Amino acid sequence: SKFNFLNKGAQLSYKHLFEEKGHELSADFNYNQADNENWSLINSSILNQRSAGKGNNKNYAFNIDYAREFKNDVKFETGVRVNDRSEYNKRDQYRNEVLIDAISSQYQYGEKVYAAYTNLNMKKNNWSFQLGLRAESRSYNGNILNKLGNDSLPFSVSYPITLFPSAFINYKVDDKQDLQLNYSKRISPPN
Repeated sequence: SKFNFLNKGAQLSYKHLFEEKGHELSADFNYNQADNENWSLINSSILNQRSAGKGNNKNYAFNIDYAREFKNDVKFETGVRVNDRSEYNKRDQYRNEVLIDAISSQYQYGEKVYAAYTNLNMKKNNWSFQLGLRAESRSYNGNILNKLGNDSLPFSVSYPITLFPSAFINYKVDDKQDLQLNYSKRISPPN
């Protein structure tokens, strides 16, 4: 067996601090790419099996965040995020050096996520509050490439803009005890 893997990545960040404390703007761009190639060979007196594969994935992520603290312990935050991911995988299976299409595969996959959020944090005496809202849209597409007749089986799934509210209330009883009440809506996206 042999396996080759090459990963490349880059990150670019920007941060601007305004004159007022707690007032800032930041942006980040991340790029990651990985390429792989592998093969394995199993020889026996009856059957020789060989497997050859390759693939790559690319991921781009970009976000901008803004935060501002006001008097009276009030903080406002907002931001946007974009994530674009693509993958390709291929595996060829051979028996006695004959390609077996039925168990070989090629697969392309893509995912795009667009999101925006806002949070408001407040403190008053022993109470602290956080209210938030996240809006998100996702889309997935894939294509199973079949070598028999060059057919393919594409699919796609899109989730429209969905809202995810959150609320956190905290009461500090003393230095060792807090009471909390929290609500948040979450999802488990497909992988």
